[in-house]
Amino acid sequence: MTEITKDSGSQVKTDFVDGDHFHVWLAGCFGLAMTDGAELGKVLSDAANESGLGVLDVSKHSFEGGGCSATVLLSESHLAAHTWPERDGLTLLDISTCNHSMDNKRKAERCVSIIKKQLNASRSISDNMSYAPRFSEPRAPGQGVWIEAKETLLDIDSKYQRVQVVRTEGMGITLIIDGLFQVSEADEEFYHEPLVHPAMLAVDTPKDVLIIGGGDGGAIKHALRHPAVESVDLVEIDEEVIKAARQYLGKIHENSFDDPRVRVNVVDAFEYLDSVAGQKDVIILDITDPVGPCERLFTEEFMDKVAKALKPGGLASVHLGFPVCWPEASRMSYDAVKGAFKNVSVCHSYVPLYAELMGFAIMSNDVDTNEAVKGLGTKLAARSMDEMEIVSEETIGAMFALAPKLKKVFGIK
Repeated sequence: MTEITKDSGSQVKTDFVDGDHFHVWLAGCFGLAMTDGAELGKVLSDAANESGLGVLDVSKHSFEGGGCSATVLLSESHLAAHTWPERDGLTLLDISTCNHSMDNKRKAERCVSIIKKQLNASRSISDNMSYAPRFSEPRAPGQGVWIEAKETLLDIDSKYQRVQVVRTEGMGITLIIDGLFQVSEADEEFYHEPLVHPAMLAVDTPKDVLIIGGGDGGAIKHALRHPAVESVDLVEIDEEVIKAARQYLGKIHENSFDDPRVRVNVVDAFEYLDSVAGQKDVIILDITDPVGPCERLFTEEFMDKVAKALKPGGLASVHLGFPVCWPEASRMSYDAVKGAFKNVSVCHSYVPLYAELMGFAIMSNDVDTNEAVKGLGTKLAARSMDEMEIVSEETIGAMFALAPKLKKVFGIK
């Protein structure tokens, strides 16, 4: 593993060990190697040699009353086994290989295959435990989601929160704040498009846009796709998130921070909203979950400030969390919105990074949002915007069609 170093006392960059670690349970095994440690050691070392791994040393032990253990020290790491002949010939294999100079995964897999055959195993269960660190995020009790990082690009504690940027195999570069997944290169559209475009389309001429949060820049990029936009104000309390986005999340924001229509304001949203009363056509609340610095934003008090910052005919939008696995939190967010706005319509989108269905709301005090939703597909076609990945003339209406279970979560009749 590369030594972990800190630049200017804050930034951490780590190159993780590249390798594989297999746990394999074998059942139905029989033969001398199940009770004789020396024979088991020979089976392991012969399999390692035949698969191209380097054997350095062998240790073995036979237990009184049955069962044995053997360990092979490899130039690539290690190979070990323990047997329980009295338990249906159960055997546990543990093989670890480092890929420092070459990829040894295929050799390890071949080694396991040879051992299975030599021990006459009738069935097996295996798990490959990669050396790369996993970032996990809980969902419902006993349920969660994880991503595996190939490299940590940034790990800092800002004034407000922990900010991490990691490179992953499947999701690309991913932003994590206080241990919660925020956005990834691979699927940002699944989150940003339903958050931004329904509200933007529901306003005939969305000239002045305010984005609260959204330090990754993705919401700015999507708002700027609408041809009527003249100004976008970004209000982000944590400058470190913006710095991280500028340096690492270019595929997400596509340099939208530098558009001349964009103003970046590193201020508290509570204070800022009081200064722009009645000035915004659309307000997009691209904020994190209701924990930490954003907990006070999912309140009726804050939503009332948002409502007062809108022009007549203006709309706002916000995410409502995960209504399937966190129904109570989603209902709390919805109730905060409903307490400040007369008209609220809910849509949904599955977000791969979160591995969950996510709820979104558009809201207004003088626009019938349910009626506005009916014409969004037509408006989308008329605006002749660049092709989007998730929102289309066909899908945008379907996003607002809620299943009965989701209506119950939000208390919608």
